[in-house]
Amino acid sequence: MASSINQALAGTLYLMCGGKKEVFESLQDVLVPLSDDGKLLRYIGGTGQAAQVKALVNMVMNINTAGLAEGLGLAAALGWI
Repeated sequence: MASSINQALAGTLYLMCGGKKEVFESLQDVLVPLSDDGKLLRYIGGTGQAAQVKALVNMVMNINTAGLAEGLGLAAALGWI
């Protein structure tokens, strides 16, 4: 899942699912309503593959957060904020 509490409450979770395809398909009644009627639902592949994608998503998000922090630090050091 690459979402937050607000998306969970709104039923708009971005779900990346891994494991056996038949199990994924059997859970559509649960997953589709949680993921904006299935628009944000992805089957990634076998066991562990969704975790790999999640790690990649987290890495990119953390890089962006670190870049923002560096920029704000520089702006503060220059007296801009």
